[in-house]
Amino acid sequence: MPAIRTKSGIFIRENPELGLITYNPFSGLFYACASKDKNKLLRWLNGNNSEPPSPIYKKTLGVGWDIAIKDAEYPTPHLLPSPNEWATVPPANMPILINWLITGNCPLACKYCYAQDVMHGKYPEPDIKSINNIADKILSYDPLVVVLTGGDPIVSPHLERAIKLLRNKVGIIVDTCGYSLKQEQIEMFRDYGVLIRISLDSEIPRINRFLRPVSTEFKTSNGGPFADSAKAALNAIVECVDNDVKVTVHSVATKNNQSDFEAFGNKLFKLGVRGWRILLVSPCKANIKMYNKLIGDKTSQKRFYSRIVEQIMSKQRNTWYEGMSVQIINNAIPNDVILVAPDGTYLTESNLTKQNSGKVIIDLEAPKNPKIECIRTHVDMNAHTARYLYLHD
Repeated sequence: MPAIRTKSGIFIRENPELGLITYNPFSGLFYACASKDKNKLLRWLNGNNSEPPSPIYKKTLGVGWDIAIKDAEYPTPHLLPSPNEWATVPPANMPILINWLITGNCPLACKYCYAQDVMHGKYPEPDIKSINNIADKILSYDPLVVVLTGGDPIVSPHLERAIKLLRNKVGIIVDTCGYSLKQEQIEMFRDYGVLIRISLDSEIPRINRFLRPVSTEFKTSNGGPFADSAKAALNAIVECVDNDVKVTVHSVATKNNQSDFEAFGNKLFKLGVRGWRILLVSPCKANIKMYNKLIGDKTSQKRFYSRIVEQIMSKQRNTWYEGMSVQIINNAIPNDVILVAPDGTYLTESNLTKQNSGKVIIDLEAPKNPKIECIRTHVDMNAHTARYLYLHD
């Protein structure tokens, strides 16, 4: 069953074992909903029922259209009405989310960039015909959401075309550093109901500038009003919030910025951001040395992750009063994501410790048209499902 956009704006997709998987574009969060609630839930989402199956649905799926964002709740894991409905959580049988790298170009040269091995011409940039074909192929896998990423998609000449091809068929998220964001793009995101994830690691320019320096090539050829990446991202956040564009902030946790996270979260909350996604550095072949410097060995990584969770989740409960959704992604399992390169090749991350090969092609016989069996074989679908439903050990 392909994803369906309900009258409420919530996207749903039925999964035989899991029930309904939903995506709320107003909060940027995914939820699995118990099969027993399916009919009443669908009636509510389509305006045929005044009330959902239980109050927790209103406080999660109702955010942005039925109740104000200030009244939201963010229970974890993302299993509705409660985790008790599942003895186990079976994996989704089709991709929940597909990351479409529509360009390899980017204004920044991030120290830990996980996309280094698909950027800078390593896969050819698409033309308009390719964009049409890639969008059709992505939709054939019935994802609930497509993330337009890169590189930075806002420097792609095909961004609006890609959004129009996907609009109302799947939820759409755009990942950006905000450096080149234009007013007309902000208005397009608002009008098309696109959620923006803006990358910012620290409000302190010096720290963010170290982790996310502006590319020398981009600075020379494009100029721009901002001296560094932090000011650009903060400006983009403010402009999106002021223009009623739904915003989540993406931050990568490293040894360099962890001590700043509590104050940073306070700033985001005061700016009106209601979604914060914190990721540990994701290794790839091109950045493995820098990865080790920024995080350390596996033992150090586990300790680091535990400290971040304890520090931030305590702050969410006691200071932000759970008024901002906070997700902390460990990136411990590398092959839980599906990536589409600029030329349409389907990739996932390999296990670097065993293969040291970086990203791998999902289907060698049909790189741009992989069989669903190859996706299920090469992508850890249990981990893929856990990533988006925020399941923890």
